[in-house]
Amino acid sequence: MALTLWTSITHQTHIIIPIIVFAFINGVWMRKRIGLDPKINPLPWVKAESALLLLVFTATAVLGQQEPPHSIESTVSGGDLSSIFATLHNGVITKPIDASLDFNLIGSLFFILTLGFLILTVAVFVKKAPSVVAFIMSVLCIVSLYLGLMNSVGY
Repeated sequence: MALTLWTSITHQTHIIIPIIVFAFINGVWMRKRIGLDPKINPLPWVKAESALLLLVFTATAVLGQQEPPHSIESTVSGGDLSSIFATLHNGVITKPIDASLDFNLIGSLFFILTLGFLILTVAVFVKKAPSVVAFIMSVLCIVSLYLGLMNSVGY
């Protein structure tokens, strides 16, 4: 139960954070910037946000189609773990399974990296760099947050 809930939280919630940042940039800051200089074209930033939304909706659709494990103990003992999880988790999983957050150095470094990518996403807008750079920073933010969460799972 705890592992299924944890998987649901980590797979679907963390990918929304960069969308909120893009929504703030396009909804608040871009409106102010257009008010100061009407020649600014907001279309590349809207396209970047749309591409990120498409990526998020695709990931959510794929994860929504996968059947959750009904018996986690049999999944673990049968060796049906995903290759990503097996690569990231090199510890032993004991029964009964009780997943919890266990912050460690690698997970904390990934969380710091996540915060850095979020700050860089905003900095790209402030420095008037191409919106594709902000899109890449957002994708890297999602990946680093996912890796940070997966490295922080303890059993």
